[in-house]
Amino acid sequence: MKLFGLTGGIGCGKSTVLRMIAEQPGMAVIDNDIIMRKFLEETDPVKISEILEADVVTNGLLDRAKFLPALFADRDRKNRLERHLAPAGWKKTELAIATLTDAPCVVIESAILFEAELEAHFKAIVVVSCRPETQLLRLQHNRGFTEMEALTRIASLLPNAEKVRRSDFVIETDRDTNDVRKQVETVCQALMRL
Repeated sequence: MKLFGLTGGIGCGKSTVLRMIAEQPGMAVIDNDIIMRKFLEETDPVKISEILEADVVTNGLLDRAKFLPALFADRDRKNRLERHLAPAGWKKTELAIATLTDAPCVVIESAILFEAELEAHFKAIVVVSCRPETQLLRLQHNRGFTEMEALTRIASLLPNAEKVRRSDFVIETDRDTNDVRKQVETVCQALMRL
């Protein structure tokens, strides 16, 4: 079984591309962000507060209304939390990988693949990218963010240009759906040959 990483900035179209990859023969997918969200709920909220240096606990539980603004307020603290959670979180991902015994290729989506220093787990990394103005518009239109909220979220992540530089394959999502699908097919064929 070959493992490949899929990453990209918020609002770049990773989920759409992941669904397209899942349709390709021989490709299985794992949405690591979902695994990490569940894992985060199991993590000691007091430890999360300590790392973020912010009160994100209500009635002994992680309060998402407090957590998300604190998470995106400081890039260094966010990265510190991600690095703290990554080793145990990866063990949860490995459990999901183990269920895919028939898949020759598994693509694991993680928005913070580089930030959490996960790249060593993958044979190759694919980045989903788009122009900054497209990214901003998608966050405002699709997720209801204000311009300032969108810019804060974008700034809290490793820049797309850096993710592109560090990746083996790039899928540009500024194009129409058919073109994106063709890019996905081409990349998946290349991954199968690795």
